[in-house]
Amino acid sequence: MGYLANKLGDPNNLGYFATEAALNTAYPVGFDGAFAIVGATDTVWVWDDGTAAWVDTGGSGGSGTVTSVAMTVPTGLSVSGSPITTSGTFAVSLASGYEIFTTVAFAAKAPLTAPTFATSITGSYLTASEILITNGSKQIVSAPVATYPSLLELTYVKGVTSAIQTQIDALSGAIVLKGTWDASASTFPGGGSAQAGWSYIVSVGGTVDGEVFVVNDRIVAITDNASTGTYAGNWHKLDYTDAVLSVFGRTGAVVAVDGDYSQSLVTGLKTSDSPQFTGINLGHASDTTLARVSAGVISVEGVVIPTISSTNALTNKTLTNSNNVLGGVTMTLGSDANGDTYYRSGGVLTRVAKGTADQVYTMNSGATAPEWQDSAGGGGSGFDVFDLRSYRYANEAYYAKNQDSDPRSVSFKTDGTIMYVLGASTDDVFQYTLSTAWDITTATYASKSYAFTEDTLPNGVSFKSDGTKMYMVGGSTDSVYQYSLSTAWDVSTVSYDTVTKSVSSEDSSPDSMVFNSDGTKMYIGGSNNDTVYQYTLSTAWDLSTASYDTKSFNYNTAYGGVSAHGIALNDDGTIMYLSDATLKCIAEITLSTAYDVSTASYANKMMFNPTTTGIYGIFMQANGNRLFAVDGVSSGLNSVISYINW
Repeated sequence: MGYLANKLGDPNNLGYFATEAALNTAYPVGFDGAFAIVGATDTVWVWDDGTAAWVDTGGSGGSGTVTSVAMTVPTGLSVSGSPITTSGTFAVSLASGYEIFTTVAFAAKAPLTAPTFATSITGSYLTASEILITNGSKQIVSAPVATYPSLLELTYVKGVTSAIQTQIDALSGAIVLKGTWDASASTFPGGGSAQAGWSYIVSVGGTVDGEVFVVNDRIVAITDNASTGTYAGNWHKLDYTDAVLSVFGRTGAVVAVDGDYSQSLVTGLKTSDSPQFTGINLGHASDTTLARVSAGVISVEGVVIPTISSTNALTNKTLTNSNNVLGGVTMTLGSDANGDTYYRSGGVLTRVAKGTADQVYTMNSGATAPEWQDSAGGGGSGFDVFDLRSYRYANEAYYAKNQDSDPRSVSFKTDGTIMYVLGASTDDVFQYTLSTAWDITTATYASKSYAFTEDTLPNGVSFKSDGTKMYMVGGSTDSVYQYSLSTAWDVSTVSYDTVTKSVSSEDSSPDSMVFNSDGTKMYIGGSNNDTVYQYTLSTAWDLSTASYDTKSFNYNTAYGGVSAHGIALNDDGTIMYLSDATLKCIAEITLSTAYDVSTASYANKMMFNPTTTGIYGIFMQANGNRLFAVDGVSSGLNSVISYINW
């Protein structure tokens, strides 16, 4: 109990505790200088800030003698007689200036008036540009600039009559100029973070997502986080390049009114009963001045231009010194050249620049003006490219009978330097080299071939566009076969892929075959049902993925055809050509939907060649310049012939 009494006199003495655990429970965290007496042995434990734990000093508290007692009192009180060293009494009283009221009465007073301040408040506690505010204790204090706006900053909001955030929200979507943009970088600005209303000025032109931008165009984001690669739905272009800012100082739909044009705006303009002009620039280096000599007479550089009589005949037929003479009249035709032509258009003589070699001069579709067309585009015949009526026999042939007496199909490398002929007599495909591309008269046998063993009646052969695959349609098995060429376009390196597609369910007599340009469509011409059938290859050029589209075209019903020994397509799949060995003709078929034979119809165009005994396989050059066909066996020609688009 002595310890407890002593604790009252020393705040560091926490008292007596029976065990260490009791001490830790009461004071899990001590403080610097704290100590306590623990256990029956009265050992002293102190708090160690370094280890944050109670430490047993090993010493006993024991007993002692109080030598002095002092008292400290709070503010407002004073104490006398402190400290007491032997015996005595403390005296506590009110400090000077403090009172104890036993009764408090308040007299009625008028309300406080608003305080008044001097013109300035100064003090060492104030800093330049700070403002004064009231704190939580309703005291006037100086506000630091780092925490509150300065007096200068407060002037920025002078005149604001509504919440600033409300005004900011109202500006959402407004056009904000963010800087310039280099359109040649091929991506839209903003890095994907451009917000609606952000705009940029084009500094370098370019094309992005199909939109063309030139210098000084503007581009504005129309959605937040506008895409860097997609124009639609993200950006809007403002074309400033050719914008007319004003006309006669007016904007909008400006219509010229009296007074807009004046003599200062039009050189040499005069107003009189008969308008006259002088000093007009004719755009020539030397003959630049057109002047009035007298009534009805004008001159150029002082040379009088002949007048025209009432019968529209030139009084003097010489207009100028020129070598261009027409009907006895010498006249300058401007920037014409030898070979140019002129035609009448609305009473005006209009020039057509001369064409290039082999072009043909034809009337346009509206019959309003002549124009030039390339001979390879059907211009000579007056028909479009790939129009069957524009082809004529080129008087070119290659006799293949030295390799096979019964040629049935012809195909070419994409650049026209290699030709392939399939022979039904040997069941082989033979390879030929053309020293001049697409000119079969320059063909020579390359001593390369491949013998088909999968079918005893090979009727047609086709190649993949890169020359690494070959396909054969067989009439005895009613199937199509796939082969690989280890060296592209070299039939001596052919090997069978053990891949086949039966077409017997569609026709028991397949005669011809053709693929579209990307190898995803295959067409089979069958003579048993007089029909062309369409197939889809889900993997391009992989015959194992071919499936029938349930789409076909009956050529017998369309134009009376009895066979389709050859089949070809134009470059975009809108025209199909079918050859008929019996009718000795090639027919043109129109596909209203490209590559879809269910939309096919006879175009009422057919080319006959009565000099042959039958037209078998056919091949169309990709640009439509030439059409090749295999001549019949019984004629003795056993050849490949060529038709040219003229």
